[in-house]
Amino acid sequence: MVRLVSQSLFVWPAHEPAESILVNSAWRLQRHEFEYGVSFVPALILAAFALSKLWGWVRERRLPALPRGVRALYWVALLALVALPVALNYHAPAWNALLKQVPVLKHSSNFIRWFGVYVPIVSALAALALDRTGTRRFRAVAAAIGILTVIAVNALAGRDHYAGQPYDPRPVVE
Repeated sequence: MVRLVSQSLFVWPAHEPAESILVNSAWRLQRHEFEYGVSFVPALILAAFALSKLWGWVRERRLPALPRGVRALYWVALLALVALPVALNYHAPAWNALLKQVPVLKHSSNFIRWFGVYVPIVSALAALALDRTGTRRFRAVAAAIGILTVIAVNALAGRDHYAGQPYDPRPVVE
């Protein structure tokens, strides 16, 4: 699941590996289910930020302070929320039987669309990481380059898959 999410968010749609990973899906999931368009830009920003923090801790020879009290509860809640889409897509007979009893979830044919929750989370975390990095000028230039790169990656993405689909939208448009 982590591979599907990471590849779909940061690289390209993971519809092909999903066919072998999602073995208990009643429906064949296609490319559009895994196409998020976030690109590698937030991954680079987050990786650079994490490395700079790690380097700071190594250079200062100290470990980061662990959160305590209410702040620790916030982190636990945040991690649980981030893990929820992956947990929903994990297949185990008892787990799936439980999910099929939850009122909102029991009518879902699959939970892959829950991966879309990661788009605003990753975007916000990348923005926060960039906001805590470098000078004001550096942040402005990096943000502009990042925005242009995301637009270019999505504009240049191959659309052959969609062009070859047999669906004819004309009746709906008319």
